[in-house]
Amino acid sequence: MRDRIQAGLERSFRKHRIVFWHDPETRFREDFEEITIPGVTKAEVQNDEFVLKHRLIREEPRQPFLVYRPGPLPADARNWLLDLEVAHGVFQADRAALLLMELGLPPRFSDLIEAHARFFEAKARVARLKEMIEETDTAADIRLKMIAVCAGTPARLDEILEALLSELSRDEGEADRPDRPVGAGAGPLGHGADGLRLH
Repeated sequence: MRDRIQAGLERSFRKHRIVFWHDPETRFREDFEEITIPGVTKAEVQNDEFVLKHRLIREEPRQPFLVYRPGPLPADARNWLLDLEVAHGVFQADRAALLLMELGLPPRFSDLIEAHARFFEAKARVARLKEMIEETDTAADIRLKMIAVCAGTPARLDEILEALLSELSRDEGEADRPDRPVGAGAGPLGHGADGLRLH
């Protein structure tokens, strides 16, 4: 998990000088303390927003900062750092957000990540999917590519269907073997390690 957090933060700093890390449940304090990013100064919000804001804008206007904010967020009207958070980046360390960053997908795809959590448990599947994703992809496009990853084919419907029919044919042929183990023959989209169920 920490490796993904580190990678996600490093990607954020490619776009922003200041990255705010919100941690409402204070689950990631240890990660914040342990993570080191070369050239980035770490700071924690400790009821000192005005002083910290002055430091970020006036005292060190060119220095990259990772600003860790533990605990519940204040209402917008009482958030002295809101304008900086809007102008710069806000980092989320939950699993879905980290996967979205790794895949280069916007937040609107978070429901897709949650719906197919099992698919994203395997780093190899995530890596293969990342190679296929394009900026113009819709949720349907990504689901098709997820199936292609499981089937071991390019993201083309005809090739996916051909692979599935071939697998089905092999399963049916094996079903008649008297020495076939019970439960054997689950294909790439069945209940095996690469299983994917579309809802």
